[in-house]
Amino acid sequence: MRNLLHLSLISLFGCCVAGQAPGFDPKVTFAPLTMPHAVNSYRSANGAPGPEYWQNRADYSLRAELDVAAKVLRVKETITYTNNSPDSLPSLWLQLDQNIYRKDSRASAMGGMRRRGGG
Repeated sequence: MRNLLHLSLISLFGCCVAGQAPGFDPKVTFAPLTMPHAVNSYRSANGAPGPEYWQNRADYSLRAELDVAAKVLRVKETITYTNNSPDSLPSLWLQLDQNIYRKDSRASAMGGMRRRGGG
């Protein structure tokens, strides 16, 4: 079956190349694609940024202190968010995830993540 399929593809390809269908012009069929004008002012048709494209930015600084004896981690964090959007930004959402490996964590109580090695 595999040889038959292979021969059929060769036959089909050979007939198309050797005796191309009348009116078939590969230069027209495979010509470079002309992209339409910009979809909007923020993105062009090919996805590249347009003249009014903007992107917000978040920079952060973390200062951490680990007290090994007390098993305490203290962190001071500064987040600087730059809104380059033409719209106002009334709020930001900041998500902090708990330490899922602690035995008293909610994730542990719900049967969440376990340490490797079965701990």
